[in-house]
Amino acid sequence: MPHDLLNSTLQYLASGAGAIGATLMAMRITQPRVAYFIWIGSNLLFIPYCALTDQWGVLGLNVVYLAINVIGLIRWREPRLLPKVKQ
Repeated sequence: MPHDLLNSTLQYLASGAGAIGATLMAMRITQPRVAYFIWIGSNLLFIPYCALTDQWGVLGLNVVYLAINVIGLIRWREPRLLPKVKQ
């Protein structure tokens, strides 16, 4: 696969997955875990794309997003880790 085709494929798959994950979460179409898994997949696609295209700031941001999404997934899985919300 030529380098430009690989970059384009990673970029558009990652962007599409991120948009789908955000839409699912915002519209509450499915359980949050589905959106978190899609976002994690998006981050895992963006990281090599950013490395291949020397976009180090965006790569760092996606590493942070990956950590946030993993934390969100863990907190969804283990509700006892959620803080109590005052109403």
